[in-house]
Amino acid sequence: MTDVNQLDSVTIMQNSTQEICKNCGSKFFTQAFAFRRLPKLITGTPKDQLVPMPVFKCADCGEPISDMLPEEEIQENVKNEDKGDGKIITL
Repeated sequence: MTDVNQLDSVTIMQNSTQEICKNCGSKFFTQAFAFRRLPKLITGTPKDQLVPMPVFKCADCGEPISDMLPEEEIQENVKNEDKGDGKIITL
């Protein structure tokens, strides 16, 4: 198996497909962060810790690429959508 870092751009373009937003069809994405909170009892620190998870979202409609999110994060965001309390943060 070849390391992706060793592939040249021509090989990548010939053997890959364009990612398209499933919501609006856009081909452009921006980076955002989802945060997971680790309790201080697990980390052994005085305070809870926030762990950033980089994700990509559509540059046009803001829909995250759900294929890149862990299943637990997808389920939590679905539950929180009803409350207007999503966890994707853009910087």
